[in-house]
Amino acid sequence: MKYRGVIFDLDGTLLDTMGMWENVGRTYLQQEGINPPEDLSQRLRSLSFAQAAELFQEEFGICKPLAQMVEEIHRIPQEQYRKYVPLKSGVKALLKALETQGIPLCVATETDRNSAESALKRLGIRDSFCFVLSCREIGVGKTDPLIYQEAAKRMGATPEETLIIEDSFYSVCTAKRAGFPVAAVYDASSAPDWQNIQSISDMWVDSLEKLIPLIIPQIRQEEKQS
Repeated sequence: MKYRGVIFDLDGTLLDTMGMWENVGRTYLQQEGINPPEDLSQRLRSLSFAQAAELFQEEFGICKPLAQMVEEIHRIPQEQYRKYVPLKSGVKALLKALETQGIPLCVATETDRNSAESALKRLGIRDSFCFVLSCREIGVGKTDPLIYQEAAKRMGATPEETLIIEDSFYSVCTAKRAGFPVAAVYDASSAPDWQNIQSISDMWVDSLEKLIPLIIPQIRQEEKQS
């Protein structure tokens, strides 16, 4: 089918942020003069910034107001998005191919919109997207399909007509339950879940440019004729 919209995830899909997120907690503790334990990244993986700040207060004796700590932790990835985070492989090739077909594109992310926008602008791809939508604006995370539903609505498409490109298992599950077709792209952060992701996705690739012949019928037909 010809999609009437494509929704891209940001972290792990468009941007290679695995190393950054794994090191946010370590960086913060080091800034506070504390030597972080080896298992810190694993312990923080499922925690929000506020929960991580509470853990730092309780376990490492950091005596600062919680809100101040959350803001200080938040500044670490903001800086990374603004200056350092790179694109994943195949992003520009896929965006160019989709743009030639006139398919509306957007970004739906759990990252705050300002950070997302700054990274996309720096990397020269912000103009490829109609809009960037953050879970913070919607009020729920990606365990709820609301962000996908709102993004599709803004593009004038139904869930069945809107392809979602994601890398995480829980996001893929949410999108599929809501009736969206899903293309999964491999990211090392989701490696333990990759087989499960493949089992429920409509298509899956290890690099985004490999999606081009899978989601653009004209290109697929040309390949068959060549």
